[in-house]
Amino acid sequence: MAVSTDCQRAGLGTQLLVAAMEVASEERVATLDLTVSQKNVSAVAFYTSLGFRVVGDVPDMFGPDRSRLRMRRSIEGFGRAALGA
Repeated sequence: MAVSTDCQRAGLGTQLLVAAMEVASEERVATLDLTVSQKNVSAVAFYTSLGFRVVGDVPDMFGPDRSRLRMRRSIEGFGRAALGA
């Protein structure tokens, strides 16, 4: 999932991810995992702000020197109220 660079910081990524977490919660999914480039500091901060935590790394996921961080968030009982939305 991605938001075009010229549309970032307008809340679209939050809306997409919150909607995905709501559907996952309705389907009784307990946790969501994602990977993000270690170099993408703003994306790591974004996911952290939505309750994701770094749980490990995936070395060379897309080739040499292209490692990713694995992030995870519990979504049991998730709702917009959990984010103050």
